[in-house]
Amino acid sequence: MTNGEDRLQLTLLGELRLQRSAEDLPLPASRKTRALLAFLALNPKAHRRDSLCELLWGDTDDPRAALRWSLSKLRALLGAALTTDRDSVALHRDRLATDLDTCRELLGASRPESHDHLRQLEARLDSGYLPGIDCASSAGFELWLESERASLRRLHGELLQRLQELARDDPARATHYARKRVGIEPLDPAANLALLTVVLQHEGQQQARQAFELARQRLRQAQLDDAALLRGWRELTAVLPAAARAATPVADHNATDNRASAQPQGKPSLAVLGFTELGGDGKSILGLGLTADLISRLSRVGGLFVIARASSTRFAGEPYDFPEIASLLGVRYLIHGTIQCQGRRVRVNVELVDGCLGRDIWVESFERARDDLFLLQDELASAIVAAVEPAIERAEYERVRLRPPASLDA
Repeated sequence: MTNGEDRLQLTLLGELRLQRSAEDLPLPASRKTRALLAFLALNPKAHRRDSLCELLWGDTDDPRAALRWSLSKLRALLGAALTTDRDSVALHRDRLATDLDTCRELLGASRPESHDHLRQLEARLDSGYLPGIDCASSAGFELWLESERASLRRLHGELLQRLQELARDDPARATHYARKRVGIEPLDPAANLALLTVVLQHEGQQQARQAFELARQRLRQAQLDDAALLRGWRELTAVLPAAARAATPVADHNATDNRASAQPQGKPSLAVLGFTELGGDGKSILGLGLTADLISRLSRVGGLFVIARASSTRFAGEPYDFPEIASLLGVRYLIHGTIQCQGRRVRVNVELVDGCLGRDIWVESFERARDDLFLLQDELASAIVAAVEPAIERAEYERVRLRPPASLDA
């Protein structure tokens, strides 16, 4: 057993990261080596070398040599925590702490000092569930990775549920966590009912009714039974408190004004939903890279709040309309698009949408040669950001211009 201060700390929530004595250790650039590290950490037992070769290097000419190379890179970082012999490989978890273990321990505790730590762990999950270790050449590994990501998504939901409970005295924060939970678990009746409860308490019956109808619509589109949701809604409204009745807004006969007034307040917020490749399987390396690049660049724009990729891209290709997505994510603007490839030419069609009103603000097509994928991605991201920023500025000006002078937001 190593000393506490020398113990290795592995981050599994969000981007993979390894530390010793609070100092970052540089992980190998090899995607498969990082994937091997995550697999060994999440499966703490001895693994046969043949199984690991089949899992990650079945497509190579000499899988055992590839495994030896990866193990040599990991051994330099992990030291005695990694043991190998001729037939097996094992990662000793008593020599390696993970934030995943910490998270599960905190979820079972009730110490007030753990609240900030839980928020930090939840924020890490916004960057994705085990991102950057996909190995498309191995179907077995991808199946395992899909299962682990589903488990992390459930953990993310548990974290948000706990944070919502801890924020019961802060309505805005509690509602934020409830909406975020529905964003990652849109078909979970319990998550939807938790959101309906806080909306009913703090925003009134009309807003809660709209959220309820959206939840039922999602379940029906997925051909799932909505009986549990309906039963829970009836129980909630049967004991509707007087404060919630008083908070219920007066009906407005102008639907457009109602939707405009429901827009998120504060600085403009945006989500990049992703890019769908037309004529293919819907997935595109250029689309994935462009989405990540746009989120990174737009996040650096002053005065603009950008939703993390793990939350926004889950809606790509799903049967949701824009107002519904904007409501679930709590944002005002949405970016989505398509990619068309023909020979050595690529055309990217981009739309900036007012999510609350469901209308386009800016639409543009970019056509480029497909000579250098990274150069193309960088050029397209620069062009889109340069066009989106002033388009949002103009839209914000028009939005506040229509507000009455007494409105503090205007």
